[in-house]
Amino acid sequence: APFKAVGFTDLRPLKSEAGTAMDAAVAEAPQGSIVVLQLCGHDPSGLDPSAEEWLALAQTCKDRRHIVLFDAMAQGLVSGDPDADAHAVRLFETEKLHFAVAQSFDLSFGLYNERVGCLTFVAGTKDEATAINGQLKALVRPMYSNPPVYGARIVEKILTTETLQAQLKEELLQMVERLNQVRQLLKDEAVRQGLAGDAWAAQADRKGMYALTGLTEAQCEALETQHHVYLLRDGRMNLGGLAANKVPLVVAAIKAVVQ
Repeated sequence: APFKAVGFTDLRPLKSEAGTAMDAAVAEAPQGSIVVLQLCGHDPSGLDPSAEEWLALAQTCKDRRHIVLFDAMAQGLVSGDPDADAHAVRLFETEKLHFAVAQSFDLSFGLYNERVGCLTFVAGTKDEATAINGQLKALVRPMYSNPPVYGARIVEKILTTETLQAQLKEELLQMVERLNQVRQLLKDEAVRQGLAGDAWAAQADRKGMYALTGLTEAQCEALETQHHVYLLRDGRMNLGGLAANKVPLVVAAIKAVVQ
């Protein structure tokens, strides 16, 4: 929707599969395309490229002279370590690519209502950086000119205070451990209740906040109206909203609507 709103018409969604399938799609895109890549915790699949697959993607983007935009909305919520989750960004910089990173602090800092983030460009030269900065100022001025500062100051305070930064990393790790626990419980409970399907067998190997269940729109509607289990109509589930003790009830409800 944001890309359509600013006039882009040739939009080609990448498949959620990591690895060779994504790399092939990027290679087939017209030279000089804008390629949007989720940094980590792929929404909705939870399937991220491996280190080797990221390297292949970087090489393909360089060869095809693509413009890369990283969507960093879940940094710190995959491994529990924001630095480790930034692997792809640092790899692309090492490989001498020029790109942008749209970073959000909504999830990792719990600042949903503040809508705090950061847009960073890696340019090739000082002149390029100056030109980009001028274009950004021209865009920002008529949109919001001077954004609210409250949320940004919270993030700045945490990231520049050693004790608060350590607390943030500890709490991120706790959140990741809980998300991974829920994924494993979903897989185990699906096996126990005889709920077949690749989506459930693969859950323990996925990462991040979201899970793609493979349910149809009609099945999602039945979950809501018959069992009071709520998820998006495309089958996307937010694991952060699922308590561990509710997993058996949710799996039983899913099994009922599937059968």
